[in-house]
Amino acid sequence: MAAEKSEMNYTVTDNPVFQYKKLSLDTVKGNTFRTDTVFRGKDTLFRYSAWPSVCADENGVLYATSSAFGSAHICPFGKYAMYVSRDGGDKWSLPMILRDSYLPDGHGGIVYLGGGKLLANWAYHPGDVLFRTYWGRITGTIFGGSQGPFDHVRQSMLEAFSAGMKDHITPASYREYIEQIGETRAGKECGKTPIVAYGSRDGGLTWEKRGICGKPAHLNWYDTSEPHVAVLSDGTLFGAVRVERSGDYSNDFTVYTSRSSDGGYTWSEWVCTHISGSPPHIMQHSSGALVCTVGRRNGPAPGEYAYVSHDSGQTWTEEYEILRGDDEDLGYPASVELPDHTILTVFYQHYFDPCTEKTDPYPSIMYAKWHL
Repeated sequence: MAAEKSEMNYTVTDNPVFQYKKLSLDTVKGNTFRTDTVFRGKDTLFRYSAWPSVCADENGVLYATSSAFGSAHICPFGKYAMYVSRDGGDKWSLPMILRDSYLPDGHGGIVYLGGGKLLANWAYHPGDVLFRTYWGRITGTIFGGSQGPFDHVRQSMLEAFSAGMKDHITPASYREYIEQIGETRAGKECGKTPIVAYGSRDGGLTWEKRGICGKPAHLNWYDTSEPHVAVLSDGTLFGAVRVERSGDYSNDFTVYTSRSSDGGYTWSEWVCTHISGSPPHIMQHSSGALVCTVGRRNGPAPGEYAYVSHDSGQTWTEEYEILRGDDEDLGYPASVELPDHTILTVFYQHYFDPCTEKTDPYPSIMYAKWHL
């Protein structure tokens, strides 16, 4: 009977990365009691913000980071920004720029190490990957893409940013250029690059390669990206990773999990959670529950969601709707527990302005406070 009851919690899918079934739970609504913005860019071309992270120190001060001041979902103009809140997340500082290079900075994270020390990291696409792979998305003029009112500005700036590249490419010659280079560097490298754990013993000054996570045979490395790891109360490292095959199942992604009991040198083979949404952020609540927050872009109810496990991630038995969205460009929720045991989750989403009753055309960094 237990097995039959378990199977009732799933729905069938033809997407193989879910192993052909999705977790289907009764969604808990009404536990979100406050939502607002961390940072909302307005009245400028450079108002695209996304991909946040958050942490707290022992004094209850909150630190959030994100990509900010971009012009599009992927573009070379984004900066890596940090925001600080000293009142439990109700109000946030103006963005403080941590990193601003000629590449799209800001897809990163932040953790508190103790003793007043913060560790921030970020990632960016190398210049040739950005230039070869995402030119059309940035300008909106290549291969039948829609053209927006500021695309000529993006195009001119991208040309200036790429002046040091091999060739000075214009939209008219870009198609020929793509045909000549064939498979892009992104396609070649991402298809062969594993998910690897690195560790530092000196607060992030130096790093050592530890272990490669155990990929199941039915997945390709190209299906995997954007991992997150949490240290559980017993010292176990609990890792989670975004898994998708975007070419066949657009925006329909899930989460796989793995464990290490030796500091990341060896990992168990990934297990499919059947969760609908990704990328994952894992947090262990003071109650002992594991909270996995994800963004859901596929299906009739896009938005920010949380899944809860009461057996250290073996099963996920509760689903919370944090905030519904009305656009696929959203997600990346990251959570931290507040002193009163409520949860603050930051994410990016298009803000609905109650004053104008309109939704912003560009996403903002937002937060929600909710409880289990």
